Amino acid sequence: MLVAHHDSPVGSPGAGDDASNVGVMMELASNLVADPERLPASPVMFLFSGAEEPLCQSAAAFMKSSPWVSRVGVFINLESIGPGGSPIVFQHAGAWVIEAYGKGAMHPRGAIAAQDIFESGLVLGDTDYRQLSYRHRGGLPGIDIAYLLSGAAYHTDRDTLDAIRPGVLQETGETLTSVIRSLSDALASAANESPDKLRSLLKPTVHKRMFMSIGGKYMLTYSMATAEMLHNVPLVAASTAPVILGLLLPGKALPTLEGFKAMLSAAGVGVCTLVAGLVLPAGMGAVRALASGRAMVWFANQHLAVIMYSSLAVSVLLTPWSHMDYSQGRGKQLLPYHVLGGALVNSVIGAVLTRFGVGLSMIFALWGGAGTLTGFCVAQGLSVTTLSGALVACAWPIYTCGETAVVMAIVLMSRMSLTGHVFVGLGDTIVGFMLGLGAISITGCSLLPILQATLGRHSRKLAAVLAATAVAAAVVCSLEGIAVPYSKDMPKRLMLGHVHYTAPADGMQRMGEGPVPMTVLNSSWVIASSDSNPAAMLAAAMGFNLSEAQKHVGNEWGVIYPVSKLLDFELFPSQPALGVVQELPYVRSVGQRSIQHHHRVLADAAGQRHTVGQETGHLGGAGSADRCSSAVVDDQLRELQLEVFTAKPCWGTLKLSGVDLVSWSITPGEWTDAASFIASEQEGSGRALISRKAEGISADEEDWGDGGVRSIVVKWTSEHRDGPLHWPLKLRFSPKQQAAGQPAGAEKEATTEKSGLVVELHVGYVEKTAALAEMEARMPEWSTLSFEATTYISKWEF
Repeated sequence: MLVAHHDSPVGSPGAGDDASNVGVMMELASNLVADPERLPASPVMFLFSGAEEPLCQSAAAFMKSSPWVSRVGVFINLESIGPGGSPIVFQHAGAWVIEAYGKGAMHPRGAIAAQDIFESGLVLGDTDYRQLSYRHRGGLPGIDIAYLLSGAAYHTDRDTLDAIRPGVLQETGETLTSVIRSLSDALASAANESPDKLRSLLKPTVHKRMFMSIGGKYMLTYSMATAEMLHNVPLVAASTAPVILGLLLPGKALPTLEGFKAMLSAAGVGVCTLVAGLVLPAGMGAVRALASGRAMVWFANQHLAVIMYSSLAVSVLLTPWSHMDYSQGRGKQLLPYHVLGGALVNSVIGAVLTRFGVGLSMIFALWGGAGTLTGFCVAQGLSVTTLSGALVACAWPIYTCGETAVVMAIVLMSRMSLTGHVFVGLGDTIVGFMLGLGAISITGCSLLPILQATLGRHSRKLAAVLAATAVAAAVVCSLEGIAVPYSKDMPKRLMLGHVHYTAPADGMQRMGEGPVPMTVLNSSWVIASSDSNPAAMLAAAMGFNLSEAQKHVGNEWGVIYPVSKLLDFELFPSQPALGVVQELPYVRSVGQRSIQHHHRVLADAAGQRHTVGQETGHLGGAGSADRCSSAVVDDQLRELQLEVFTAKPCWGTLKLSGVDLVSWSITPGEWTDAASFIASEQEGSGRALISRKAEGISADEEDWGDGGVRSIVVKWTSEHRDGPLHWPLKLRFSPKQQAAGQPAGAEKEATTEKSGLVVELHVGYVEKTAALAEMEARMPEWSTLSFEATTYISKWEF
């Protein structure tokens, strides 16, 4: 099954994300049916999904309710996190899938290091892949392929056809044509052999497969079991190298014990330089940004980051070796052992990371093996022949690491406009760290002694010049007006909100039928930023008087929760929006009752109680079911039925808090156990997205209390449909206290007492209004619109 989504982000043409891949899929389908004599060995399905950008509802709904799911053996998700570059595999589920891709792809591209980065959470975002993959919320094996470059255009008005590299769609189509046949052959072969073979092939497994493309022509892949053996070979070779050198070169090599001491000493220096090469560039980035208040000065001119951070990293790596003289005497004897020390460091890291299933172990193991071979080469003495041998031994890791380091540095630097405003120095810290890692990966620790031997006394001068250049560049770039962070091609993202706080017009919250008249209490413009520089920079450029900025509550961008947690924003007074909706959004109670809840309670040795849901058997709260006594008890619960009115399609968020939530229903007839839902989400196997017809709804927990779920956030977006939108939501929760005079366990109609349930409603309309258009016209050339909405916020207690 091939998957691409046909919707685009708010305010973006979406040429790269994801219209280009929709076009590729349509051409592929046309080509397949045009040649019925050469159809693949297995049927091919095309899924054009919608609503990927808000909450991935379409793919989630497909997995939940489509009758075609059982027919799918493997999927290929086509994505973009920037319209530039070539299609690269950056995630996979199922070792056999990436193996088949490597065998069949005409232009294989990708490395498992990218999967490590995405699974670590460094790159924020969600795709249909996570809804389909059995490594996440779905149940299918598959791969995620995306364009990675030009990240500054991602989800902006810059994502146009012109930004897509000429020829890349042809390359994508050729690669997919060959990969489809390779995957189809694998499925057909397993099915023809036996049903058990096919079931075994499709069975979910935690195992990944190591993979690394070589020049876009070949792909090296091998299993984790092979990696367990292969990645330990350099460790064995490096650990025994002093003994082998002593046997092979008895006159030139150091005595075995001295050789081990020299190698371990060099390994210690290698570890120190490795840590310093990461920490110092990252630290300088943080200090520079915090001291000057000017973050990401390199964003529009990325070579400035290389001058500042890569220069410092190389200087740090060279300095510990710059005092060595490898041209004569004992220095000549020490050189191979110092090279082997670097190889030992890489080998140990590679072996350890392999034990934890980290794909980056592939790079360290490669450098461990190359470093060991290099050590043996230079043990013969420095000459053109031995240096040529060392270069040959290191050519593969230098090329591979160089390509990976350059691509990942470009990708991450371009995406620094999306890292969130955690603190001013975050973007510089991340880029300093990544460029330091790039310098380390290209030199591999093992090459540093050889560089010193080649440069001789000049290495100290070079290290000093590089350090001075880095510091001078950092100082100069921090001065006002010298380095401009943004440009038309590398803009700062603006999230523009026209926010209104509303309340019932008569101050009363209603039950039963009929609309709730609402009034606007106050209105504000919210200027938000999603990178390290403050939103005040944009607000000032748009002509706002910063002295008039209002104190914000913190929930002004709740409509795009949880992205709202990463934004910095400024508020300014405004007039209410006109003509967006005839009736303002509201929440009302349409019914409530008390019910008896049967469930099993476990008590541990300390007396702590843990609830187990009746339907699911999932343990709620902290602790383990082991060594617990159990009892079936009845609790009194309140069931409240709410109706959310939004007038027309919108982006919506409900924050529910103040009570111990037991379960909820957002789809008629279906109840979700709160504790089980949260537990499954924490295990990575839960399905947060639930679809109801054209609308998609998801839920997410915010915090816990007393073993229960104290707060959840329900999110949804809706498609166009006739008539006003009324959203039903049922909740079951423990009331704050038992009402006096009411018998426990008896089902009854509830009184009008307040339960303590607090509902915060956020409704955002993304259509462009005259007020929004007027505000957009004030944007500077070096900014771009990432999201805009007219939002209404109200708070209710039931």
